[in-house]
Amino acid sequence: CLLPANQQDFVFIGHNAGLAHFMTCPEWNVYAAYGPFRTFKYLPYQVEFMSCAAVAAVIRLFMSAYTCSRYMINDKLIGRVICICRTPIDYINPKRYSTVNKDIVKLIRSQYDAHGTKCFGLGNLNKMKQLNDGGQLISDMVKADPYLNDKNIKVWTGDTMTAASVYHQIIDLPDFDSLESIFFIGANGKIGNAVCKHLLTTKPNLKIRIYSLSHTLDHPNVSYTSDLAELLNHKVVIIGKQLAPRK
Repeated sequence: CLLPANQQDFVFIGHNAGLAHFMTCPEWNVYAAYGPFRTFKYLPYQVEFMSCAAVAAVIRLFMSAYTCSRYMINDKLIGRVICICRTPIDYINPKRYSTVNKDIVKLIRSQYDAHGTKCFGLGNLNKMKQLNDGGQLISDMVKADPYLNDKNIKVWTGDTMTAASVYHQIIDLPDFDSLESIFFIGANGKIGNAVCKHLLTTKPNLKIRIYSLSHTLDHPNVSYTSDLAELLNHKVVIIGKQLAPRK
């Protein structure tokens, strides 16, 4: 079926990743997300990255991003991959982090203005913790933007979708509404923390017992233990990481 030419429901924001990646400019070739990721094998990384940075500096005189063809999901939604004109050097040099983040927000603003797009995914190094705390800074910048702050813009990463999936699987458990406590193994990571915080927001009386020596969540309903045998005291056990066979 055909959908409106101007429809664009979500955008995956990528970036250049090397000399071979320049062949993924619009319509020359498809972006690496659609097939094997190819690398340039004939130069040391230092030379390749510096060469990319030089080419990108010239390209940015004319445009700040380039797009790929749209794709359709379930005959209803239209997505698109758009790359900001940034290369690996921009993600290595902390002095460039601010500019990269501004480019991402600029892209979000332009795509909302042109297509009304409200959902944006941060791909590759655009979600790097050192760059923007896993996308949190981008979300904050969108909320602070005078034009975007009331547009209900959604920014997510792969971790966001994983955390959402885990959360919904937990709340869909039988008798979840009457559940008093859970035992959580592997809750100290970014995804585990996000799941716990959301559970405590939506179910304030839930007690969470975390198996860990590190205390990363400060909440009256969260407690920690180093005794794995305590899981026998709980009806629901969430395992968020692999355990050694002896355990």
